[in-house]
Amino acid sequence: MPGEKTIYRKIQVVLDYVKSGKHHSFDSLSKYIYSRAPANFIYYYRHKETDKVKFDYSKKSIDRTIQLCLELRLISKDRLSLANIGASASDPRRFPIIIGKCVIDLLKRKKISLDLIKNTIEDVLHDSNPKPPTSLEIWKRLEVDENDIKLVRYKQLINLLGQCNILLMTQKRIFLPFRK
Repeated sequence: MPGEKTIYRKIQVVLDYVKSGKHHSFDSLSKYIYSRAPANFIYYYRHKETDKVKFDYSKKSIDRTIQLCLELRLISKDRLSLANIGASASDPRRFPIIIGKCVIDLLKRKKISLDLIKNTIEDVLHDSNPKPPTSLEIWKRLEVDENDIKLVRYKQLINLLGQCNILLMTQKRIFLPFRK
């Protein structure tokens, strides 16, 4: 199971809050999640004057996760309610399968197919000095236009594919094509 601070778990938390149906705007939902202070969105920092470790909740992380849910089409933009696929994804047993499909669809819309990613991984593994590639190495070989998708979002989506068991992933974020 992915850790509490992974994007995988953050999406689950956002879907749970959207399910209540109380919030019909992006800002309203974002403020509500922030006020509920879920541990998934905590960040730690060292206070400069006291040198003590403090924590706060990241509004930016909450906003990015809501935005990703919109991009994955889990949430409908019109009333900020769960889309049919989002309602299905709120079932924990179906979550990884549905999120995996949504990520693959989003990557296709950004002109990156899952087959292209897997072929790139296999190409790296067949090089003369093979080592499993990182998501950044895959990105460089794909020669993706950053106007289509930003590197940060791409890495997030690749991590989601690993967390949904579509790509095999190690702790150091090294990816291999998943074999069934």
